[in-house]
Amino acid sequence: MKIIYKLLILLVVIPSISLMAQKPEKDILVIGVKYYNTNNYTHHLVFKTRSKINGKFKNIPEIKLFVYINNDSEKANCLGQVTTNDVGDAVFLIPPAAKTAWVSAPNQTFIAVSEANKQFDKATGEVAITKAKLKIDTANGRIVNASIVALVDSIWTPIPETEIQLGIKRLDGNLGINETLAYTSDSLGAVTAEFKRDSLPGDLKGN
Repeated sequence: MKIIYKLLILLVVIPSISLMAQKPEKDILVIGVKYYNTNNYTHHLVFKTRSKINGKFKNIPEIKLFVYINNDSEKANCLGQVTTNDVGDAVFLIPPAAKTAWVSAPNQTFIAVSEANKQFDKATGEVAITKAKLKIDTANGRIVNASIVALVDSIWTPIPETEIQLGIKRLDGNLGINETLAYTSDSLGAVTAEFKRDSLPGDLKGN
């Protein structure tokens, strides 16, 4: 009976030990990527690193990201690296090294890759973009016309159903030209709005 009792103890204890020896699952790192273009002069990427911990998304700081253009399989496509700040944000200015790939095609994909560590496995995030142009015409008095076209199969093509905001550049942000926050482009990629802002401070030089 003593031998049988000892065998039962072993059968109960051994599975528990094997479960305790298993490595804990790592949290999943999510990398958000956004692309911004400023007056066709400079363009940059904004990254956000987050993870769902205990059922809630939390910003993850100090994550080193390697930035690639089009694919991350070749070192030549790496544009540089950046580390997220204390709230999981990072800004990356797209360098001149991207020019060759940029001019070679109307579409590009920017990819961010993180290294594996004790808390997270390797993670990636990406954003795909298509070259586009936004034109503004204010020649007709208080009427503002805007149109958007994108490079599709080497042809500049109107883009319908695109949200366009029309505003006045201010020191602390843009002020809408009227009470409408945004307009949706028609089949010709165009929107029309009336300038309704009065009594804006400034001088005859436009300051």
